[in-house]
Amino acid sequence: MGAMNEFYRATLAEMPQINADVAKTVLSTMDAMVQAVPTFFVGVLCIFSSILGLSNLLFFRLFCRKHPQIAISPIRPFRDWGLPRSMTLGLFVMLIGSLLLSWTGWEYADSFAVTANILIALPLVLQGLCVLDFFIVRSGKNVTTRRALAYTGIGVVLQFAVTALMLLGCFDLIFRLRERMRSAPPPEAV
Repeated sequence: MGAMNEFYRATLAEMPQINADVAKTVLSTMDAMVQAVPTFFVGVLCIFSSILGLSNLLFFRLFCRKHPQIAISPIRPFRDWGLPRSMTLGLFVMLIGSLLLSWTGWEYADSFAVTANILIALPLVLQGLCVLDFFIVRSGKNVTTRRALAYTGIGVVLQFAVTALMLLGCFDLIFRLRERMRSAPPPEAV
């Protein structure tokens, strides 16, 4: 990375249209990015590998559907997906471990904390989306329109919606909201 920074410094020095203030700003931004790489690179790898893993699963199932001699069970509807309850302890231990490591002052504690947070958040956000879809389908009115509006709204305010979806997924994992709602009659039946 040092060689790349020196290359950019030399390149900026040779450009007459860039004054010293702009060059200083560009170089300080690059230094900040270089220092942040270990923290965010691992998180980006986790997100990318999760997306690739899900796409591999879906492509495999599509491949198996094209070959009738391969029998696999059908995927449950999205609204019924859920994390096993046994994951609760593991997610909690991972969260506590990342907090303890960040307090120790270890050099790579920040990147470990980002990785742990992503590994905890991704399944909980997915479970939150499943719970949201469950409530949309349970309402029974204009399901397609409500889905489109909900998912578009989530996409627009994704930065804020992730926290809400993660909390919704966490509440469902701990309190089993969908199981309790299944035993209650839908709103139109009351």
